[in-house]
Amino acid sequence: MALDKPIALTSPMIGEFGWIVFDLQQRVRAFFEAYPEHRKIVICHPSMGELFELADDVLSITMPDGFTPCGRGAEDGPFNTREFYDTVHKTVVESVKPDVYMKLEYENRFDDLDGGKTERNFSADSIVEEEKYMTISCRSISPRGASKNWEHSKYDELVGKIKDEYGLPIYLVGLPEHNYRPDGVKFIETKTVKDHIALLHNSIMHFGSNTGTSHLALLSGCPLFSWGDSDSLYNRMVYETNPFSTPIKFLQGTWNPSVDDVYNELKIFFERLTKENSYHG
Repeated sequence: MALDKPIALTSPMIGEFGWIVFDLQQRVRAFFEAYPEHRKIVICHPSMGELFELADDVLSITMPDGFTPCGRGAEDGPFNTREFYDTVHKTVVESVKPDVYMKLEYENRFDDLDGGKTERNFSADSIVEEEKYMTISCRSISPRGASKNWEHSKYDELVGKIKDEYGLPIYLVGLPEHNYRPDGVKFIETKTVKDHIALLHNSIMHFGSNTGTSHLALLSGCPLFSWGDSDSLYNRMVYETNPFSTPIKFLQGTWNPSVDDVYNELKIFFERLTKENSYHG
């Protein structure tokens, strides 16, 4: 690859995972498609390279100690200022010297981003031995967003009911440090986002409270059962960020539903899925 090509550079991908998956990666793709003759550079954690398949180079960035990615920027605090984000942009532009730059306004967390979008349906070969299995994410992040976590005991009870009912293996998807792992849930080491895609794409169904892997499941064609607290989140998951119409059941109104409510609705959803796919256990 000729290094004297003009350069197309994106802003660093420093937001939380769900935002990168659904708000950024398809905009990066559309941006790169507009510059086919350019050397395409994305700045992100190397494990996310699979999200940016058009990039010629993936570069890392070191954020200051105490920086906590959240949404389109940082948590409220010393880093959530225009001056800080201006410094981020200035640093990467001076370092790479791009001919064109896709600039993200990080502090604009809640308004729609401008620019084109190109969706991609993610897939990867299976990395586990079982042909039929489920996947789960058990969000356990604290103190940031702790109100969105479900009690560990509830996950234990739910997993027990599901395993008793269907006898299928259940694999954890997500970083171990951000997830609780109930007894009986299997874990395989994942090194990149592609590994998570592989688990999800080949799973019969993914379930758990709404989190970043919920978004990735929809783009990986994995039927999703999830829950959260608002109409806007329901609309986002079911309609706005489900471009391939992946089957989804989303319980709205609370981050803390009862185990019985989750199990009963999940059972209806799962059995409808398996009937449609002629799965007989």
